[in-house]
Amino acid sequence: MPKVTISNNKGLVQSAGSGIDIQSVGVTGQAWTASTSLIAVGANDVEMTITQPAGTVLVDVGFVLTTAIAATSGNSNFKVGTADDGAELVAATALMSSNTAAAIGSGISLSGLNSEGGATLAVVAEAAMYTATARTIYLRLENSTAVTAGAGKAWISFMHV
Repeated sequence: MPKVTISNNKGLVQSAGSGIDIQSVGVTGQAWTASTSLIAVGANDVEMTITQPAGTVLVDVGFVLTTAIAATSGNSNFKVGTADDGAELVAATALMSSNTAAAIGSGISLSGLNSEGGATLAVVAEAAMYTATARTIYLRLENSTAVTAGAGKAWISFMHV
């Protein structure tokens, strides 16, 4: 399958490779991580990365459980940054708060997906949501306790400007 690029300058262009690259102003796009296991013995961090395309502004970011979390009583906090283990975009917010489980399909996002504790993500003051060049976004789930079951996917939504 060829790579497809859509831009204001050239329209629809096919080239070698795979995937779709949308570069038209005002068009929104999404990028997802693969389903990532959260299973670990003891407190742990699970880091995922996604590339934010050049010339875009982040409009949403989040994490959704594709397999329910089962754990000993503890917290699972989600944060988003532009550096490894950073929180430059979104501070750590509880996906699971002092609980032993979180249901499949539950999650947390900027756009209103609420965690089991009712929390939503919030952008850090003066966060650089726009990028002129492609950059890596670091999405991290920090678990304060052992996780015996659970998996999920992180995503970003962006708009070309």
